[in-house]
Amino acid sequence: PDHLRDDVNELNMALARLPSRQHQANPSEDSDPEQHYYQDLQRQQDEARMRMANKFMAPNAKVTPDLVGVWELTPENKFLPWQKTLTVEANANYTLVLKADGSVSRGKMDVQGGRNVVRGRPEPSRGQMMLYEETGQVLTMYYEFVDRNVMQIVDLDGTHYQARRK
Repeated sequence: PDHLRDDVNELNMALARLPSRQHQANPSEDSDPEQHYYQDLQRQQDEARMRMANKFMAPNAKVTPDLVGVWELTPENKFLPWQKTLTVEANANYTLVLKADGSVSRGKMDVQGGRNVVRGRPEPSRGQMMLYEETGQVLTMYYEFVDRNVMQIVDLDGTHYQARRK
């Protein structure tokens, strides 16, 4: 029926984004040893870059006062089970909790604000959040304030969230 078309489309998009529960063959099992070596080398270099970014960037991390607080993140696609709670402290510490399984990410957040090109001034209503996890991973999210207590956030994987201040 036409009245369910939007829900069916959202559900199909959510299913396509979720990891498959079926066993998938590891592509590296079938690749030649040289290809496996270069894939492993690339992974090691990527991890080393993230550790270096963490080492040098996290100690200088800063957040804007408007981001400080507790935020409930809800994916715009209601079928995605990725509700999160983001807590941002004035000292740039953050905690990100995935509600589905309780997994926690902690570390430092560094905010890089956008620029108002016309006036050449910092634009505090939008920017980029660099999350330097304690594990060494670096995550990026883009945000834009809708009003003082509501933001639109986009993850690097393309997931759109609405964030509401608690």
